[in-house]
Amino acid sequence: MEFNKRELRTIMCALQLQIEAYRKIESQDDKDEEALAEIIMDRGYTESLLSAVEVYYNQLNKFFEVVQTDTVPKRDSIRQMNGYYPQKG
Repeated sequence: MEFNKRELRTIMCALQLQIEAYRKIESQDDKDEEALAEIIMDRGYTESLLSAVEVYYNQLNKFFEVVQTDTVPKRDSIRQMNGYYPQKG
């Protein structure tokens, strides 16, 4: 399954919000040790997942940067090819 950049940003924001929710729950004093351990494990899993999504997002951005700078012609060169600008020489 592949995601586009917008979907990945949405996923990253949702995971960050979930991590913040876990931190708020951890800071409450009315939990037993077992519940606290489960929350800490869930937060750790969510942080791992966020890290993996961020790595994928950064790799995707590198791919798009390479495509944009190396293979896509600039607007002026496209216009020149289409006859908008007179060719020099």
